[in-house]
Amino acid sequence: MKCDHLTHDILEGLSLDAVVKWALSSGWRIVSEESDDVYILRRAEAPVEEHILPKNRSFADYHDRLRDVVLSTSQYAGRSIGSILNELLYPPSDILRYRLHESSTRDGTIPLPLCETFFKGCIQALKATARIEESPAQYHSRLTGKQTDEFFDECRFGQTERGSFIVNIICPLVVQQPKAPEGQQSMFLVDVSESFTRKTTKRLMSTIDRIISCIQTDDISPLLMRNIGDDVIVSANLCEAISQIGNLERNATLELHSTWARGTTAPPRTPSNVSIPRDYLPRFEEIASHLRPSEQPPKPPYVGHIVALKGKANEDGLMEGGVTLEFLHDGKPIRAHLNLAPREHQIAVDAYRKHLYVKINAEYQESGTYRRLEDVRHIEILSDTSTEESSQGSFFGDDG
Repeated sequence: MKCDHLTHDILEGLSLDAVVKWALSSGWRIVSEESDDVYILRRAEAPVEEHILPKNRSFADYHDRLRDVVLSTSQYAGRSIGSILNELLYPPSDILRYRLHESSTRDGTIPLPLCETFFKGCIQALKATARIEESPAQYHSRLTGKQTDEFFDECRFGQTERGSFIVNIICPLVVQQPKAPEGQQSMFLVDVSESFTRKTTKRLMSTIDRIISCIQTDDISPLLMRNIGDDVIVSANLCEAISQIGNLERNATLELHSTWARGTTAPPRTPSNVSIPRDYLPRFEEIASHLRPSEQPPKPPYVGHIVALKGKANEDGLMEGGVTLEFLHDGKPIRAHLNLAPREHQIAVDAYRKHLYVKINAEYQESGTYRRLEDVRHIEILSDTSTEESSQGSFFGDDG
C-alpha cells in the first residue's frame, strides 16, 4: 500500500519507539516478545490481522513494515496520515486541532482577514487557559507568568491539514519516562497527570465543554461563580479569545479536537471533541462581560512622557495650551490631553525636548475614548533617579 506522505525520508525520521507506543495506545498489542528481532502486533477485534515490525533499521523491509503499521492504524482510527505524522514526528505532545467549517474554507484555505483573527483567537484561548492553570482567577490583566511563558515557548504550530481549515497547535509534554529493563525500550504508558501541559490542554477542553453545555441550557449563571476547588474555572480572557475568533458566516462552526500524546492515557472525564456554532460566539462575549472587572480609573499622580505639544502663543508671546501626556495604567498606555498655563507649558516643552519623564497632579476625566487631565495642580520634571524608578513600574500613580 502506497501513500505520498510516507516517503522514505519521512519514514526514516520516525522513531520506532514512538510508532510502537502510538500503535499500543491505538488498540494494537504485542503478542510475542520472544524474538529479539521483531515486534508482532495484533488487534483484539481483528486477531487475524498481524504486523511484523523489525526492531532493526538494517532489515531490508524495515521501512515497508513501518509504513504498513502507520497506514493500518490510521484506517482503524479514522484519521488522516498528515495528522498522524504531526503526532509522530515531534516529541510526545498533546495536539489541539482547531477546525473551521464555512464555505470560505471548504477548499482547505482561509481568507487573510479571517486568518489574522482566527490564529490570534486560537493562541489567546490556549494562553488564557495556561494562565488559569498557573493562577486561578476569572480575569487576568496580563496573560504572562513563569509557567505560562515556559509552556507557551515550547508550543508549535504544526502543518495545516485539509478538511475545511485545520490548525494544529503542538503542546510538548515534559515528563519522566518510566525506566525500562536494561537493554530494552520502554513501551509502558506514561502518567502525565501532573504535567503542566496536560493540565492546560485538559482544562481547555473541559472548560469549553462546560460553557457550551450552559449555553445550550440557556443558564450561564454557574459559569460566573468562582470556585477554586472546581477543575473548571471560566475566565473572561478565554471567553474573549473565542468570541473574537473572527467574523464568521451564519452557519459556520468551530471545532476543537484534542489528540493526547502518544504513550499516555487519555485524561478521565475529559472530552476530546467540542463544537462551537457561530451563533454561540455572542454568548461567549456576554459571559466575558460578566467576568471582566469594571475598570478603575487611574489615580494621580500621573507619570509619563509628553508626546505632543499643541500650544499657541498668547498676547504676551508666551506659549500656553494643549499638550498630550502618555502614561501607563494596569500595563496599558493611556494618552490624556491637558491645557497648561505658560509656566507649566514651558516645563512640558523642556521635558519633551529632553525626553524626560514628568509627574503631574490633576483630575482624570474620560468621555468615551477621549481622556483629559483637568485642574492641573502640579507638574515637574523627574530627576534621572526618579526616572529610573518610574521606568521600573513605580510610576503608575496607583500608590501615590
